[in-house]
Amino acid sequence: MDERRGNRARLQAEAEARARERAAREEREREERADLIRKLRAMAVLEKKVKVFDPTESAGMGLLEEMSLVELRERLEINKVRQREVEREKRSGIAQAKMGRQRDLQERLGNIQRLRQSAAQANADAKARRRAKEAAAAAAGG
Repeated sequence: MDERRGNRARLQAEAEARARERAAREEREREERADLIRKLRAMAVLEKKVKVFDPTESAGMGLLEEMSLVELRERLEINKVRQREVEREKRSGIAQAKMGRQRDLQERLGNIQRLRQSAAQANADAKARRRAKEAAAAAAGG
């Protein structure tokens, strides 16, 4: 009887060990499948998200002024060139106006100097006539 009990205990222990091994193996397989499924899903998500950017293609949203990045850059460059041209023309106009004012001031300064010289000459002539007159009056009267 002891032998039967021993056999039964041994068989029961072996059955429990096999059940534990099977459960552990099934758990590992389940984890491997779950990991594989996670990897496949992650790859599928990455494949969906990866979209090659083409700068010559518009967004396709149906907007009136929709344009590609390349066209946007071209228009931006055209606007920059246009803005530089406007700025250059403004600078040129300002420089010409400044030169015109400078010429006007030089002409006025020249006129003022001529008037002063003319007035100084007229004063000198008047003074010389007055002295000559006074000298003639002194010579006649005295």
